[in-house]
Amino acid sequence: MVDKSAFSDEEWGRLLASVFLSAMAVSAAEPSGIIGLIKEGLASGAALREEATRPGEGLVTIIAREAISPEGQTIARESVAWRMEGAERDQIKMRAISGIRQAMMLLNARAPEDAPLFAELLAKVAQATAEAAVEGGFLGIGGERVSEAEKATLAEIRQVVGLG
Repeated sequence: MVDKSAFSDEEWGRLLASVFLSAMAVSAAEPSGIIGLIKEGLASGAALREEATRPGEGLVTIIAREAISPEGQTIARESVAWRMEGAERDQIKMRAISGIRQAMMLLNARAPEDAPLFAELLAKVAQATAEAAVEGGFLGIGGERVSEAEKATLAEIRQVVGLG
């Protein structure tokens, strides 16, 4: 069984960051304002915590557990900051998708048996983010649960992780 020891510190940081990048890509596709951003963050965190509470010691569960730990969040934050350094607003989604792609390539190379479960986790976090806040409308009235831009981003993430 593959575990954290199969990855360098940098590689492990990329895996942890990719979970957050899946949420970031959706948020960047259709910015929701501060309240929407908070809702999206809470929803993506809830999806991640759900995976982290699964019994067992599979690699994807280990990644989820570490991603919600203070140490793991620091590692992920540093990896995300490095990836986003100097990015303009319109480049954030593209860089996030690129990070997801690189994490999946790494996992497919080192732990191919865990890649499908990891792909599902990334897609689940992205979907929860997209469904968290109403887009458009006024003060939450009107609008749509998942915007066209978010739907396109979800489809792009699903394709990158091998689910679409």
